[in-house]
Amino acid sequence: MRSRPVHAIVLLSLVAACGTAFEAGSGSGQDAATGEDSPIIQGGGDSGGGGDTSPGNDGSSGDAGKDGTVTGDTGAPLEGGPADTGSGHDAAPESGPEGGCPVNEACVPAAPPGWLGPVAFYLGAAPAPSCPPTTSAALTGQAGLDAPPAQCSTCACTGSVTCSAPEVQFSTTSTCNSSCATGTATSTCSALSGTCTGGAPTIEIYASAQSQPSASGCVASTETPTLPPVSWSQVAALCASASYPSCGSTQVCAPITASPFQGCIYQAGNQTCPNGPYSVKQVVYSSDTDTRGCSPCTCGLPTGTTCSGGSVGFANSAAVGCSSSGNVAVPSTCADVGLLAPPGKIELTTAPTPTSAGCTASGGTANGGVTATGPTTICCPQ
Repeated sequence: MRSRPVHAIVLLSLVAACGTAFEAGSGSGQDAATGEDSPIIQGGGDSGGGGDTSPGNDGSSGDAGKDGTVTGDTGAPLEGGPADTGSGHDAAPESGPEGGCPVNEACVPAAPPGWLGPVAFYLGAAPAPSCPPTTSAALTGQAGLDAPPAQCSTCACTGSVTCSAPEVQFSTTSTCNSSCATGTATSTCSALSGTCTGGAPTIEIYASAQSQPSASGCVASTETPTLPPVSWSQVAALCASASYPSCGSTQVCAPITASPFQGCIYQAGNQTCPNGPYSVKQVVYSSDTDTRGCSPCTCGLPTGTTCSGGSVGFANSAAVGCSSSGNVAVPSTCADVGLLAPPGKIELTTAPTPTSAGCTASGGTANGGVTATGPTTICCPQ
């Protein structure tokens, strides 16, 4: 029989020895007990449950401990946290589901600089509902101002129209464009102011006498306005959180809002909403200023009222009494009273009377109004 070469026998022995080591060791890539793939851990030794106690390249332990923590050459956990627990999923975060926000809050766009919120905003019929959980009332207001005008009482006048004492002018020209003596005729004989002179003992005299109607004798009633109540068709409520923790570079945790609330931002005053997610404007008010009222009652002359039927007597300075030279009617406009000695005094002989006795009442007109004050601008999503 031919004998095998020595080198072939040695080769077969090495293969057999390697096969035994391959099945028992970790180099197969499968767990010896289960047949499943075993993890290959960088920087450590074998993956057996007790961990390899042999040093790594730098002398460190480099094993996977009994608690499942994967360690590197230094023994510290590898970047990425705890090892897979075997479930196939990472451990769930401890925080809530909305971007890490607490329960009843969601991760929403933050309010721009200068604005407050986001808040839970209600605008509707009174009464406003209670604030959502984890929030408290930050602001209340109203919208839809309704303010009817003042209701004014009817004005009236008592008393009557009067006529003033006649003003008398004497002139030596037929146009009466200048006067030489003037005076106010009363029931007392009074001297004229000025003297009418001429080249003879007597001169041609022209006279004018006028009396003006007056409403000074009338008394107006007192205006007493009635102010209807002011009302608002809507009430507003803003409910805010105590804090707004960040849940992103431009987002914060804010209360989850559901009808009838909206998630909005706000700022004092009547503002323009910023560009972005909060762009629908609503203005609510904290109060109002009421200036409603009525114009006062007054009394005036009826249209076309005049004074007539009066008479003024006159005489020269040397005469006894005031009526020896003649009389001038009231009213008169440059009447020729004859060739007389210059008049020096006058007296009212008959008082003129008004053509309309009663005064005309006016006033009692509604004025002013109600203005909403203390505005706050609310900006909400589309």
